[in-house]
Amino acid sequence: MAGKFSVPQTPPDVQNDYLKKKQAMEEAFVEFHKIFQNKVLDRNKSAAVKKTEMAVVDKLVNSCVAIENLNVGEGILAMSVIALREQLTIRDRINELEYELCKALKTIEDLNNAGKKDEPKKPQ
Repeated sequence: MAGKFSVPQTPPDVQNDYLKKKQAMEEAFVEFHKIFQNKVLDRNKSAAVKKTEMAVVDKLVNSCVAIENLNVGEGILAMSVIALREQLTIRDRINELEYELCKALKTIEDLNNAGKKDEPKKPQ
């Protein structure tokens, strides 16, 4: 039997614990992404909404820490991926807003220029 290695199997209870914690992290991410897409201005949010948002963030962080404790590197990697994905979402939204702003400014400029053409010339 030289050359054959036996890889130890992960105990079922550890596997189940890992799967539960991974599922909790995925659910926390879905909740986080939902609140992330909320467009209500901070000054218009109630104390209850702000408290809920913080609870969701805490849930996401805690679930990533739990995964990190079971499989070193996975929790921090998950948080990094989440942060990068949300940054892309922010970038896309900023690009949309900037484009709409440029269009609006161009329309205002065109209207101002058209108004100047229609003005009667003042006698000198």
